[in-house]
Amino acid sequence: MLDDGAGGSEAFTLRAALTDDVEAVAAKVCKFLGADFADQSRAARRGLAFAYWRDLIESKDVLVFVMAGSQAPKVREVRGFAVPFDRLPIVAVNGRDKTAGRAFTLLHEFAHLLLGTAVVENAVQPGPWLPPAERKIERFCNAVAAAVLIPADEAAKIARLRDKGPTAAWADPELDATAEMFGASREAALLRMVKLGFAAQRFYVHKRKAFEAEYERLDDRVAGEGFALPHLTMVGRYGKSFARLVLNSYRERRITMNDAAAYLNIQAKHISAVEKQAFRAA
Repeated sequence: MLDDGAGGSEAFTLRAALTDDVEAVAAKVCKFLGADFADQSRAARRGLAFAYWRDLIESKDVLVFVMAGSQAPKVREVRGFAVPFDRLPIVAVNGRDKTAGRAFTLLHEFAHLLLGTAVVENAVQPGPWLPPAERKIERFCNAVAAAVLIPADEAAKIARLRDKGPTAAWADPELDATAEMFGASREAALLRMVKLGFAAQRFYVHKRKAFEAEYERLDDRVAGEGFALPHLTMVGRYGKSFARLVLNSYRERRITMNDAAAYLNIQAKHISAVEKQAFRAA
């Protein structure tokens, strides 16, 4: 059986509570994942923010899936979800979103794993229709994701350079450049600046309609990889952790080649290529 392979995975033991300091939790997450801001920023500038965080999270035996293809849900409906387990917990993100949006969602859902809670809602700003207890969970997960993506000291450097304070507005080019540097969405970057006292709350409210319009345009996209080789499509959707789990089970003769191909949703002839991709260093 495939799930017998879970015995070779590391137990997921990182935990947090809603009463914890968000900045401290973010620091703990970065240390746990081995994140480095210089590497993060380089990846973000290359449009690889999601890939950077996914590699780090998958290295901790978390299964990361991407909902892709024409059947992927709309961004405004589902950005992602989390399924906490002691071993091989699951995070899924919506492939319709931009890479920076997927990076934020990935870290948001990772925060759910720390709390041991399944996803409730994952808007960048939770709506008032959520019950207070659930809204508190969502705000905490958003805050952790933002603090991991946009470290306070790095944000302060940018704000001082641009002479921004608690009543400041941000021009679109300034916001774009800042979001790109951190590999965050424009909305997440602006909310973080508001939280840290480098932008005005009323300015964020003013920009909210523009962000909503961006999400509507994302929902018109097909959530896929475009044309890609089968093994790259497989790893892109199901992730390296899942591929390694299946391939290790095949190597140890727990499952047949045909079983492995079925789990990976590819033809058996592509298994060798998947293996090279899945076990390649990030």
